[in-house]
Amino acid sequence: MTLSFSDQPMIIHPPTISMDSSSMVSIRYAGEKDVYVVLPQLPKNFTVESAKVVGEKVEGLIIISAENMKKAGIFDCSLAFFSTAPYNLNVSLLKGNDVKPISQYICPANITVQLNLVLALNLKEPVPEGQIFIQQFFMNTLSRFASGWEFAVYLVFIPLFMVTGFLNLRDLKRKKEKWTKQDSVALILRHVFYAFLFCFIIVSIVSLGLLVYSYIFKVSLFSFGVFIFSALLFALIGLIYWLAKWRNWYDLIDEED
Repeated sequence: MTLSFSDQPMIIHPPTISMDSSSMVSIRYAGEKDVYVVLPQLPKNFTVESAKVVGEKVEGLIIISAENMKKAGIFDCSLAFFSTAPYNLNVSLLKGNDVKPISQYICPANITVQLNLVLALNLKEPVPEGQIFIQQFFMNTLSRFASGWEFAVYLVFIPLFMVTGFLNLRDLKRKKEKWTKQDSVALILRHVFYAFLFCFIIVSIVSLGLLVYSYIFKVSLFSFGVFIFSALLFALIGLIYWLAKWRNWYDLIDEED
């Protein structure tokens, strides 16, 4: 049998898991067909154990522990799964006899599923939840933004708007004798504002679609951090553009329009 792994894996981002040296992360999977697993690369003091039972159904268990870790911190942990049939994936936190469910997913067949865990390891003092949230917000947002479709949206459309802006700038400078550097900055700023507005609309529409898809199929494809990051960028550019209009920078330009 030949396996055909998807070039674009389905990426799952469970909530950040806070753990200590006495707790373990449990990852269980079960399906009708065999599930192929790529185990994570972690600091050497982490321990990763796995076991699989093949019968009428295939069931497997992966345990991640940090018994020998001597340094607290936030660590990334990525695993990959693939099967020719749908399967269930459960992530839990084990501490003694206590089992705390983290997340549960129904994974589709013939698609590589990448499970990205973030482990907040606390050895002595609790890691402040606010610190974990802030670090994870920027880490996940920037990593997803730099490697995902959101970056492509900005990479494609902003240069198009900027080229249009410079072409308009060249034409207006030829037509207006009173043209100043302030007018040039104002014109380029207007095109930047329209570019970020257009990109924000696209990101919002696609994010809404991913949110609906994630809700229906019980996967985590929607990134609230990416949506907020795009909104903040647009709000910042919008504020600067509004201040320029309030300072009457567009009187000469609007007369031309």
